[in-house]
Formats: sequence, C-alpha cells, structure tokens
Amino acid sequence: MISVLGATRAIYIRELSELEKFAKEYSTGIDFFAIIEEKPPGSLGNNYLSNFVKKYGVNSVHVLIDSSGNVRKDYRVSTIPTIFIVNRNGIIVHHQVSGLNSADSNSVARIVLGDLAGKPK
Repeated sequence: MISVLGATRAIYIRELSELEKFAKEYSTGIDFFAIIEEKPPGSLGNNYLSNFVKKYGVNSVHVLIDSSGNVRKDYRVSTIPTIFIVNRNGIIVHHQVSGLNSADSNSVARIVLGDLAGKPK
C-alpha cells in the first residue's frame, strides 16, 4: 500500500497514524509506504525524517521523502493524500483520492487489503 502525502504537517501526521494502524493489522505479506512530497526540496532538513519517525512511533510504515515530485508525476496524483494498493504482480488494484480518515475510504481500503492479505471480508 502506497500513500502519497504532501508536506503539510497536519495531513501527514494524521495519515501516518492511520497507515500505522493498517500496517499493524495487516502486517503479514503487505508492505506499507508513505511518500511525503517535500516542497521546496531540502525544506524538511537532513534529520527530519528519522526524528519524525521516532517521535510519532511510526515503526511499521516505510516513510520516504520525494524531493523531486516525481512520484506525484509518475502516478498522476492530482490530490493529496492519494492511496494506491498494488498487488504482488505490481498491478494497481485500488486507487483512492482521499486519505484513510473517512469511514467510506477506510471501509473500501480494508476490503481490498483483506483480499490481498487473504483475510475474510
């Protein structure tokens, strides 16, 4: 599962919290990535990512910084946050233009993730 996030602090703190919950629930066989777009490049500082991960207890999600904006361009992300669920064959099986904080988005993502993890709905 890939979540593309902007550099707005409130958004990525909330989304990373939700991703961390998902990652703990579906820890077997699914990798979770949060990609934070850094604007302007270098604005987050050298130790920012490691300090953030420690402070907020993000242990189950791979947090990456995209300072070039290429992820957003390559995946044609027009709205932040955007979530992609990619199967084992590298095929996008779910795409949602919203975060995991709304009940509807949360339900859809849980169904798709359950399918990928082999859990019953």
